[in-house]
Amino acid sequence: MVRFFSRRALLAILGICVLGAPLLRTALVMNGWGFEQVYPLLPCRADALALGVFAAIIVRSEDAKAWFKEHSRLLYACMLALFAATPTMLKWTNYRYVGTAGYSILDLAYFLFIVLLLVAPIPLMKRALRARWLGWLGMISYCVYLIHEPVREGLFLLFGLGDHPGITGLTTALVTVAALAMTFAIAQLSWLVLEKRMIRRAHLRYQY
Repeated sequence: MVRFFSRRALLAILGICVLGAPLLRTALVMNGWGFEQVYPLLPCRADALALGVFAAIIVRSEDAKAWFKEHSRLLYACMLALFAATPTMLKWTNYRYVGTAGYSILDLAYFLFIVLLLVAPIPLMKRALRARWLGWLGMISYCVYLIHEPVREGLFLLFGLGDHPGITGLTTALVTVAALAMTFAIAQLSWLVLEKRMIRRAHLRYQY
């Protein structure tokens, strides 16, 4: 869609995704769908992806960046309010809340965080997030996200610790640490061998 639609059409589609995904989640959750059905379903999470594209459009638009800078105090207040609401999803609520409004709260909070960091950063926040280890973790994070569960479950099965990984003692703690180290190592290799080259090729070939 980014490649073939006009900017105006793309904005309309993104708006539909941001508004439509929570409505779809609500309809499905109210009809008995649970975490396993809603969480990984692309149409149910399209608002997060759409907000990511919105962020990319904003940082490429001088008018949009000027608006965010002008209203940065209000937007920071909104961001803090959204982040303040996230603990309500950890323990005290059921999936009817998390699977409907909860995901939208997280999506909007991180959307504002990313855009404000790029457009109107607070100096202290900017310095803290320039730490080299955070940059490295961000670089390999997508592969970590993809493989951490298979690596952990694979090691637990390999050592005969069952197919439901959890820390119950010294052995399971050590296997969990080993799984973390292996996940980082595989993700670093993936970045060097595959992802870095693909991104470089994309930057050279596509401009839109």
